[in-house]
Amino acid sequence: MLEPMKPNPGGQLAPEEIVGRDLLIKYMYDILQHQSLVLTAERRIGKTKTLDKMRAMYTESLLFIYQDLEPIRTADDFAESVFQQAKPFLPGLAKAGDAVRRVLQQVKKIDFGGPNLELTVAALAWQHKLEITLAALASGDHLPVVVQWDELPLMLSNIADTEGEAKTMEVLDLLRAFRHKYPALRVIYTGSIGLHHVIKRLQRAGYANDPTNDMFLLEVPPLLEKDAVDLARALLAGAGIQSERPFPLARAIALAIDCFPYYIHYLVQEMEWEEGKVTEATVEKIVNRLLTHDQDPLHFHHYEERIDTYYPEADRPLVLAILDAFASVAESLTFAEAFNLVKARVATEDRDAIRHLLGQLRRDHYLHQMEDGRYSFRFGIVKRWWQLHRGEEVPA
Repeated sequence: MLEPMKPNPGGQLAPEEIVGRDLLIKYMYDILQHQSLVLTAERRIGKTKTLDKMRAMYTESLLFIYQDLEPIRTADDFAESVFQQAKPFLPGLAKAGDAVRRVLQQVKKIDFGGPNLELTVAALAWQHKLEITLAALASGDHLPVVVQWDELPLMLSNIADTEGEAKTMEVLDLLRAFRHKYPALRVIYTGSIGLHHVIKRLQRAGYANDPTNDMFLLEVPPLLEKDAVDLARALLAGAGIQSERPFPLARAIALAIDCFPYYIHYLVQEMEWEEGKVTEATVEKIVNRLLTHDQDPLHFHHYEERIDTYYPEADRPLVLAILDAFASVAESLTFAEAFNLVKARVATEDRDAIRHLLGQLRRDHYLHQMEDGRYSFRFGIVKRWWQLHRGEEVPA
C-alpha cells in the first residue's frame, strides 16, 4: 500500500508520487545503452512524468538535460535553447574534443567557457551553434548525456509553419547526422503530436528520408491495473474519502478511465466534493458527468479537433466514418465488417484507403488491432465520449 497522497491532476509530483513505470524506465535505460529513443504516447498518459521519474532513478549514472520544446518556432531558437540548457555542462576549450575544435575554427574569436562564450556562439549560424553544443556535450568528462526533448514533434510543426518544410527537413536530417557523428550522445524524442504526422507532412513536400530509423520506438502505455488501483487507493486515503469497500472502489476508479494516471487524480479530486457516501456508483456518476460536461474539463474534444490537424481534408469524412462505425458497436470488428459499416456512412469502394486510415488511427491511439486481427477502440473512455458526443447508439 502506498503512502496517502493528495490528488494533484496535472501538477508537479515528487518522484515517489509517480506510481508505477519502474519496469518501463528500466527498459528505457537498457535501450539507451545502445541507441536513442522515440517515445510515443497518448496525451494525459504520463510520458512527461515518466521522464521525471527516470531522471530521479538514474541521476547517479546519467546526466539528463530536459527541455520542453513546445514554445519554439524557429531553428535558430531551437539551437539557442539547446545551448542555453546545456551551457552549465559544457567543457572548457582545452577539454573539448576535436569535433568541437573543428567547428570553432570557423570563428575568429571565442573564449570557450569564458565570458564571451554566449555572445560569440549566438552569432553563429544555428547549424554550427547546435553542433558546438552537442559535440561539446559528447566530449565532456561528465556522466553519459541523455537529452530529453519533450514535444519535439510540436516544435517541428511550428518550424514548418514559421519557416517552411525545407527548414524542418534540415533540422531532422542534422539531428540524425549528429547522432551518428557523436555516438556517445543519446536523445529521447517525445510528443503529444505524433512525429509520423510531421514526417508525412514533409513527405508531401518532397521529403524522402527516414530521420528516426536509427532510434528505438517505444510506446508509453497506461498504468498496469495493479499500479492504477494502488494509486487510486493512495489518493482516496490522501483525500480523506472513507469507504466500506476501499479496494473495489479503487478498482472501479482505475478501470473507469483506462488506468490513465491523470484521470485517476482528477476523478478522486471530484469525489472529494461529493456529498454522502462514496461508492462504485459514485464513480460512474462522476465519469458520466465529466464526459457530458458543457465545458469539457478533461478536453475530450481534442480527439475530434485534432483530426483537422492530423489528416488531409479529403480523408476527414472517412476518418470520422470509421470512428463512428466502431463507436456504434459493442464488440470488435473485422476489416470486412468495418468496411461495410463505413460504406453505409460514406460512399466508397476504396478498401486500400480504409486499410491505410485504420493503420493511421492505430498509430494515433484511436484504435488497436488484436491478435486475431479484429479492430476496436483502444481506450474505452474515448469510445464512451465519442458515442455521447457523436450520438452513436450501441446495441445492448
